[in-house]
Amino acid sequence: RDYKESKMSRSNESRFNRLVKGYTEDIENIRYNLAVIKLKEIFYSMESGCTKKHLDVFLRLLSPICPHIAEEFWEMIGNKPFVLQASWPKSDEKKIDLAAEAEEASVHAAISDIKGILKLVKIEKPNKVTIIVAESWLYGFVKKLKSELEKTYDVGSLIRSTMDQKHGGEIAKLVPRLVKDRSKIPDIVSSQEEEFNALKKGKALFEKEFAAVIEIVKAEDSKDVKAKNAIPGKPAIIIE
Repeated sequence: RDYKESKMSRSNESRFNRLVKGYTEDIENIRYNLAVIKLKEIFYSMESGCTKKHLDVFLRLLSPICPHIAEEFWEMIGNKPFVLQASWPKSDEKKIDLAAEAEEASVHAAISDIKGILKLVKIEKPNKVTIIVAESWLYGFVKKLKSELEKTYDVGSLIRSTMDQKHGGEIAKLVPRLVKDRSKIPDIVSSQEEEFNALKKGKALFEKEFAAVIEIVKAEDSKDVKAKNAIPGKPAIIIE
């Protein structure tokens, strides 16, 4: 009833339409567990602002999962007759911009991680923050793992399907960790160069947020042992 419209950012608009498409495919293929995950992500994409059109779409998507709640909110925002009778929404694929999504996600995730570390080590004003982007091979590995997770959660099968001779030991350790906590797997897996450039582009934002010297490097160019901890979408961070 007190709903106020606001414009969605380009990256959130892209994420919204991409997830609507994926959610529809999951519902059609009876992948309800994956559909519920995407529904939550659609909601999060609307948190910083959306139009009534976006809200209408969300309630139509919510309807098969929570019909009574969807109907109640459908009426509250002035829609008639019933959400159940509304046509199923379609995503606008022209608005899907994966590069914009990945760029924004990289910067905001890094800011959030830096804040978490500062709080943990009880440092209010760091002198320098070094952000170390993961080794290049990891991006292909995570893309492959993400794809395989659509088929199985079996750790042994996942290790075998993502294994390569050069990084076998690291993969055997990474797979169980990433399967246990899928939040560590980015929604969109870019390349090392794309993530590195996105963080470089956001350097001014980091400097403004933390009032510190910001250095962004690739793991291959870092001598710090923590560089090995970096994974795509989750750079290693060193506070000084």
